[in-house]
Amino acid sequence: MTVEISGWAEGMSPLERKLRVKSSIDDLVAEVRSTLVDPAEAKRVREELGISLRRLAEALGVDPSALFRWENGTARPRRGHARAWGEAIRRLSELLDGPVPSLNADSTVEDAFAGNQRISNALRRQGIQTLAELAKYSEAELRALRNFGALSLDEVRRVIRDAGLQFAPDIDLEYPPAVGWCSAKTGPNGRHGCDLPALRGSEFCRLHGRPPEIGAGA
Repeated sequence: MTVEISGWAEGMSPLERKLRVKSSIDDLVAEVRSTLVDPAEAKRVREELGISLRRLAEALGVDPSALFRWENGTARPRRGHARAWGEAIRRLSELLDGPVPSLNADSTVEDAFAGNQRISNALRRQGIQTLAELAKYSEAELRALRNFGALSLDEVRRVIRDAGLQFAPDIDLEYPPAVGWCSAKTGPNGRHGCDLPALRGSEFCRLHGRPPEIGAGA
């Protein structure tokens, strides 16, 4: 906000000047307040709408690690970023007033991770089409998937929890695998190889212990 200083009070009575100053200060305070964001509330809104931290950070033009620190209250955004973040959270909060689709075992990974194409692509490449199929994996197996990092796993944990599901029990994976990689073909039209190690005595992993077509998505 810009307040004209030079000559702005000419011809005004003392009372008019006082009222003009008060109005300018009120406007400035209102503008500053509009940039303030409650970190915990901002994180809650983002997560309830299923928007990944990376996706929102990209929309704001900042690094995901910066947004992570803002949401956890360990850092504050500069004024320009604070205003953009505040406006984004305000608009996203309005979306929560409407119906929010619920997740269940039959929900597709495409719908569940609509805000994070990276996760959706990684899962579909592995032949995972629904949350029920996703829940058959252990966290260790998910970490083994290509292009799947810690932030991706955090988002998947949230979705699995919201859908009322649980991961399979965790297992130890050998890297590099002693008996090679799983021979199953996965993903759309079976164009990709499974990212998991094969089990001893088998050419397939725990999840693809049947013919290679298992897990191939349409």
